[in-house]
Amino acid sequence: MLDAFGFRTAAGYGFVWNAGYDSNAPGPNLYSSSVDSDFKAGEPPALLAENTTYDLDVVPAPGGFVAATCSSKSEPGWLRLNQDLGGASGSSMVAPDVPCEYRAPGILWTGEGYLTSFADSRGLVVALLDERSNVVNEQIVSALSEAGKARFSKNGDRVLFVFDQDSRKQAWYGVLDLRGTLLGAVQPIGDAGSSPLDFVIVANRDGWLVASHVLGKYGAQLTGISGDGLVWREQRILEQGYAGFHAFTPSAFGGSLLVGSLDESGQFGVAYQMLALIDDAGDVVYSEVTKADPTQPRPIAVVRDPLKDLVVELLPEGSGRLLTVQEYGCLD
Repeated sequence: MLDAFGFRTAAGYGFVWNAGYDSNAPGPNLYSSSVDSDFKAGEPPALLAENTTYDLDVVPAPGGFVAATCSSKSEPGWLRLNQDLGGASGSSMVAPDVPCEYRAPGILWTGEGYLTSFADSRGLVVALLDERSNVVNEQIVSALSEAGKARFSKNGDRVLFVFDQDSRKQAWYGVLDLRGTLLGAVQPIGDAGSSPLDFVIVANRDGWLVASHVLGKYGAQLTGISGDGLVWREQRILEQGYAGFHAFTPSAFGGSLLVGSLDESGQFGVAYQMLALIDDAGDVVYSEVTKADPTQPRPIAVVRDPLKDLVVELLPEGSGRLLTVQEYGCLD
């Protein structure tokens, strides 16, 4: 289980995951599973018949969810899922016919339509599509035509769009309305040449927090962006290694839950597992950083549940059960 997404559903919980692309594997590598409130389930069905999914993103949508994929041939795809993420509901949506370069295109249902982005001869384009995949609105946000990672996050009537381009020399952001129109100029995150290798976004009370891994620097860079598009705080947190991210999601206890890893470089470097609760002011109010141990579970994803903080953990090989879901909370 690599790219993994979990959500609270009416029946209990639902999961979608990519088991890892392998050009020599004949079977599928994209799966889903619907479980009850005690996380009991049968065999997970495959969503696609072939081993072709290279990258994955899953978001809520009308009537269920949408899984956005990028294949090993750089072909984007959108797959409709039902309300329990237990399988496809109807035909797949038509994604823009533009190479995705091994990054699943970001997708977001705004209430007005589906926002997505792609790079073509015009540059980086944000497009609003209706439920039949017809283009309703387009906005060119950058003249650069190199597609990197791009993601959306909705907060009220505004959407934060974060993307990296130009061989990942810098991350940029812009605030959009629900139709995908820019509400100001795009702005850089961090210093020029900071080379973010990865980032995750969460909406909070006043706007958004963006956690990014910056090349050559320990810890995570945490950037606070207001609904008006202004950076109000930028700092480094959890400086015990190079950061990798599994999820950044609202916490049931207020603030946001960041789950990932920290990895020191070098022959004798140490790898850590990381979990942090960050308040709306961008302060780390609780963190749990433990040395990675191959005999112990390691976090790989979270379940989006407004009532609980649930972390999906992969158990060691030979443990019999492959996954467990750990609930975190306050002890008072």
